[in-house]
Amino acid sequence: MSYTERDVRRLARDLASLTQRVDRYDRGQKTNQLSHASIHGKTLDFYDSQDHLVAQVGVHPDGSASIVHREGPTPPVPRAPVVEASIGGLTVNWDGGFLQVEGEDVPIPTDLAYAEVHVEHQGVTGFRGVIPRSGGSLSVVPLEVEPHSVHLVAVSSAHKRSEPSPEVTETPLPAVGPGSITETEIADDSISTPKLQANSVTAQKLSAILTISTRIVSGDPDGARVEMNETGLFAYDGEDITFSLLADGSAFFSGDIRGANIYGSSLESTGFNNETEEGIVGWRLSEDGDAEFRSISVGNNNFNINPDGQASFQAIDVDELSVGGDPLGALLAVRGRCISRTRIVGENSNTTDGPATAGSQVFCRVTVPDVQNHMYLIHLDNISLTPAGTNGYVGILARSQINTPPTRTTGTYLGRLVRARATSNAAWWLGGSRLISVNTANPGDELHIALFVEGLDGTRANVDGPHFVSVFDMGPTEYVEELEYNLEADTAPTVQRTKTYSATYSSSWFNNSSFPNSRLSGSEVYQGRFNASGGTRYAKIGFNWSQIQSDLSGATINRVRFRLTNQHSYSNGGLTARIGTHNNASEPTGATSLTGDFSRWTQEFNKGQTRWVTLPNAVGNEFRDGNSRGITLGRTDAGTLAEYGYFYGANASAARRPQLEITYTS
Repeated sequence: MSYTERDVRRLARDLASLTQRVDRYDRGQKTNQLSHASIHGKTLDFYDSQDHLVAQVGVHPDGSASIVHREGPTPPVPRAPVVEASIGGLTVNWDGGFLQVEGEDVPIPTDLAYAEVHVEHQGVTGFRGVIPRSGGSLSVVPLEVEPHSVHLVAVSSAHKRSEPSPEVTETPLPAVGPGSITETEIADDSISTPKLQANSVTAQKLSAILTISTRIVSGDPDGARVEMNETGLFAYDGEDITFSLLADGSAFFSGDIRGANIYGSSLESTGFNNETEEGIVGWRLSEDGDAEFRSISVGNNNFNINPDGQASFQAIDVDELSVGGDPLGALLAVRGRCISRTRIVGENSNTTDGPATAGSQVFCRVTVPDVQNHMYLIHLDNISLTPAGTNGYVGILARSQINTPPTRTTGTYLGRLVRARATSNAAWWLGGSRLISVNTANPGDELHIALFVEGLDGTRANVDGPHFVSVFDMGPTEYVEELEYNLEADTAPTVQRTKTYSATYSSSWFNNSSFPNSRLSGSEVYQGRFNASGGTRYAKIGFNWSQIQSDLSGATINRVRFRLTNQHSYSNGGLTARIGTHNNASEPTGATSLTGDFSRWTQEFNKGQTRWVTLPNAVGNEFRDGNSRGITLGRTDAGTLAEYGYFYGANASAARRPQLEITYTS
């Protein structure tokens, strides 16, 4: 193959063009790529590999600009301190180093804040100050002249705490020793030239810098006092520190702080930790409005106090309540509690057949939900019975049955509430009570009670009242509201119930350049768009829809609520949840799942908030009739940064798992 001169010239041009492109690329790699970038009034968020927010850089809601650590690793264990005995105290030294791990030195973490000094004496451990991250010394005074154990705890900028360092035990030196001054007054000529160097104390030196080696004390040196030493200023009410201001700028107060503003990322108690198996230890108040306490959580609907002083609680759990000095449990144990009071209205009921002892027509039915294995008292107010003749008895007898209304021939015969011999055709006013025992009930069972007219054919109960049938639980139980209904033969009264259903599955779908058509099951449920690259996130949550259909069969829906707990939102101010429904009988497993009625309603959520969202009663009808079987989040065809975030899914704890609550009457 031969090449012409024209081919050679074209090859030379192409080579020159390629050389220029390579030079431009090389120059671009050596210049700043963000030399003209800026962030206005916002923060730059940093996330770890698990998509958790670990730090923010920029302008914060209070107007300050800084880097704030949100999460981070637990610091390593500090090396044991070097503790030196001093007069009436100890000097704690730390070189800023950490225990080796597998024989290797551990570098100082970049987010290390400081090391806390803790001193233990006679089984009581107390916080006594901090040492800077680079190491240093802390003088701990005053201390009794007895053995004291000292250990360090490293604390990160994200308030993560390390395990304690190895302990070091040391005993302070006594205050009285050779050369000390113990007299109340210093005798004349006791401090002379041989003892005090000439010109060592002058007006110029006193007005400039006064250097001390121990401490300055105002008050009782061993009791209530204020003292200052080389590490800071301290106040004591005896043995305990009530105030401290250290040289590194940190401060401690045991009392109230009034008339002042406190600025910073958070305010927390000593030893705060929210990642223990037992739950929260201590308390913390954050600048974003979140608060965490050992015994209460503030910021969601479970506990709320409004500006008027009114408080609402989801539940109150106390060890013991008392009434007039007597424990409430003891009072309830000896008093029957009315759990059902039914008003009898409707047509007069007549006997239809059978002998006087067989009973006949039912004229009242009572249903007791959630019956327990207790003693129950059934009481009928006086009711008018008109006998059919004068040669028989008239009365009221009762039958009961678990979960099924009894008839005159089925169920447990409870006996007669009242019975009288009819000596005339005039109306007889009768009433009475019957004590029964239930010992075969399971959780959720209902007790059905029926009252029958007893007498010759034609004997009737005159129910043009008002008349009431009451049921008393002779042990503790929940109160069942008064029931009122129009009676027809063999028709049971209706009862309002509330059932809560926890999520049985949850899945999220991702559709963008990083996660094309992918699914995440069980953990978080996502919605919205994460960044400017586009893509959507949406989720489906499922429940035991067959149980829901069974519970709601023939029921009237009174209220529907849906509970979600936010885990993260793109904006610190929260997000807009887009809620819809789907009809998947089981968890979808495909790369996409686009069926469903998405984004039917919207609801605002604060970041980290748990909230009950009230949905239309029609949603309960859909679950009852099989037209809906679960809840959706997000949109399949769109999404915004204002919507982006994720909520706890079906694998979360019971307190955070999505729940569907339906109140109905049946």
